[in-house]
Amino acid sequence: MPVPLHVSFTASSRGQWRITRNSPVIGEGMPSADFLSILEGKDASVPAECSWVLRGTTSNTRYTNKSELDSLVAQQAGLHRTEATCAALIPIRKTAEWWDMAQDERRAIFEEQSRHIGIGHEYL
Repeated sequence: MPVPLHVSFTASSRGQWRITRNSPVIGEGMPSADFLSILEGKDASVPAECSWVLRGTTSNTRYTNKSELDSLVAQQAGLHRTEATCAALIPIRKTAEWWDMAQDERRAIFEEQSRHIGIGHEYL
């Protein structure tokens, strides 16, 4: 299992990625910004002038079975790869009800209802 990576996505007037669209699907959207930066590490220094910051920890293997994990390890690339020219950042707020569910119940939502895992594998 890969070591979890602490990541901060920061939006401001400068950064590594240009933000071309900011479209909420459900609920309140994120404040506007022109650029996004990706900072790795638990102690990453976040600039004070950010419009917003999303902090998280990679845990993509939390809901995978052994064959899915093997496939991810063989195919998945890092965040700062030079060939990446376009990306989508989809922030999802999880409720207390979500975290109160058993792991297999959350897995069922990811795979059977939303097809999140299968669709993600198609894009690797």
